[in-house]
Amino acid sequence: KTRANAARALRQPGAAFSPSSAAEVAELLADGSEVVRQEAAKTVGQLRGEFAAAAIPVAVRFLRHNMQTVRRCAAWSLESLGELASEHDVARRMALLFDEEASLRAKVVEELTGPILCSKLGPEEVKGLTSLCLDQNWAVRVAVARGLGNLHIGRKELVMMQGDADWRVRKAAQLSAQKLPRE
Repeated sequence: KTRANAARALRQPGAAFSPSSAAEVAELLADGSEVVRQEAAKTVGQLRGEFAAAAIPVAVRFLRHNMQTVRRCAAWSLESLGELASEHDVARRMALLFDEEASLRAKVVEELTGPILCSKLGPEEVKGLTSLCLDQNWAVRVAVARGLGNLHIGRKELVMMQGDADWRVRKAAQLSAQKLPRE
């Protein structure tokens, strides 16, 4: 509770802050308490200038944390920083690509394969996206099929998805396959 209150207090106007204390607050993104992580995420998300610059590397490091809730807090913090952390937009979304929440996975696929980020994807990111063509959730598979069409790749995956048990996935895969260049 004390750590959560400390993180909360640093968001108050006139709070004494330094770049090193900003990095220390960012370290709380991996705290054992969910409440502390959430308060730290809110505080980091409000940082600007040199304070944000000190916190960003810590938040980026936590995008690869083994705990899903830590990855979520780190991603949310970076998203809240906006343009200050925009160079980490792909990494922030990749940290959530295999989240247990299906709607979040689908949203992440849509964002990664949309017009803003698709040109920034590398082979590893594409591999992660295509692995979701076997996701348990139909909405995620639809997002993957549409995304592969947007990226103009994934002929093999789209052919497989055209045989999916769900008609929505089959339709999305068929439409996306039509976008692919002829062999």
